[in-house]
Amino acid sequence: MGKYSELGTYLGNQKGTRVQLDLSEIESILGFPLPPAARNHPAWWTNDKDRIHAMDGWLGYGWKAKVNLETQRVSFINPENIIYTKDKSEDFKTSTPTKSHDFENKALDVMSDFYSKELVTGQYPGIPKSSGMMSHDKEIVGYAHYLTMDDDKDLPSAKFPVISEHVWLLEKAAALHKFLVFGNDRRVPEDWLKQYGHLVYDVDFFYYSHEDDRLERFILK
Repeated sequence: MGKYSELGTYLGNQKGTRVQLDLSEIESILGFPLPPAARNHPAWWTNDKDRIHAMDGWLGYGWKAKVNLETQRVSFINPENIIYTKDKSEDFKTSTPTKSHDFENKALDVMSDFYSKELVTGQYPGIPKSSGMMSHDKEIVGYAHYLTMDDDKDLPSAKFPVISEHVWLLEKAAALHKFLVFGNDRRVPEDWLKQYGHLVYDVDFFYYSHEDDRLERFILK
């Protein structure tokens, strides 16, 4: 085992897709102080496979790190793809959502089940003029999008800026889990991610297919 393997072991035992730890918490897990560079230089947390401490501490266990030196916290993200299918015996299906409002109501139920926490509509603190979905403890926040690609265009130009704005707002939120869930046309999140996915770090993208009751999380590369 490497010097930082205790952190990797800890992360490897986590079932969620995102873990946030204070630097002091990381030191407690490791059993020794972090070097000064870890507290003063974000480059120390670079997700570089050539860095032994990164491979021992998180990359080798399937996690990526994002540090905020102002708050002295690190977000570890597990980018593995997740497919979630609800048990059909629970009478989950209702009428096919044909309007945005119907899909938003359905998305509340689906994402509440996925996170095992009740989500409600509301305005998240610090995100002005924008109502989305969030948990009562404010640890989860997200938006639902029921969009269709334009048949005569390569990109839905009038719709992509809305997605970009929500990604930007979510990246600034202090929630532990942040997401966008899409319905109706899978090409919308796929094509947006092809264009702008490299700019996303802290937001999960999902697509919900009503036909087979499947919630899919996209891999962000």
